[in-house]
Amino acid sequence: EPNNREVLRRITAGELGTIRHISADHGFSANPDYPPHQWRLEKLLGGGGSLYDIGVYGLNTSLMMLPGDRVVGVTAHYATPRNDPRFVEVEGAVDFRLRMASGISVQGSSSYCTSPYVSRQRYFGSEASIEMQPATTYDDNRILLEGGGQPPREFRAGNPMRQFAAQMDGFSAAARAGKPHRTPGEMGLRDMKLIEAIYASADADGAVVAMNVEV
Repeated sequence: EPNNREVLRRITAGELGTIRHISADHGFSANPDYPPHQWRLEKLLGGGGSLYDIGVYGLNTSLMMLPGDRVVGVTAHYATPRNDPRFVEVEGAVDFRLRMASGISVQGSSSYCTSPYVSRQRYFGSEASIEMQPATTYDDNRILLEGGGQPPREFRAGNPMRQFAAQMDGFSAAARAGKPHRTPGEMGLRDMKLIEAIYASADADGAVVAMNVEV
């Protein structure tokens, strides 16, 4: 997705200074009467709740901005409304925090019980910060850059609607050249390990789950 890649470029170039903190919030209100939402509320079909479906966007995107770092600890808490019949089988919301070897903190939330739809990434550096809202949609991602001795600037770096076409082109190019793809299967496995650790911590009322997962 071109806007997220532009944020990565700016962070890597040092435009934000040293990254200190990242936050990621993604969620919407699941409607059990709406067919595209129904499977999300069934564990057999969805595998998990909001974290599996929409929280992974924030998890993956945050880690994309920290190449070479390692996750060394995970804590999490469920934030599901009590007695909400939608969430008999899956969690409605979960808040999590990743502790990185560099000292950076990554804080995230995912939810099936918030309105309106939220897709927000924030990157806080020693010199400037970036907010993306929305950050991981298919049609309207935007970047707000603040600090660096200049007025706030909002801009877009490309058309999000072409991100899947670009991904397919990337798969094809990697296969033809015999080179690794930017988003290999190992990345998905890494994210699944972290999702399982988030659930394990939430199940244990926020206990720290020690990790050693390279980003």
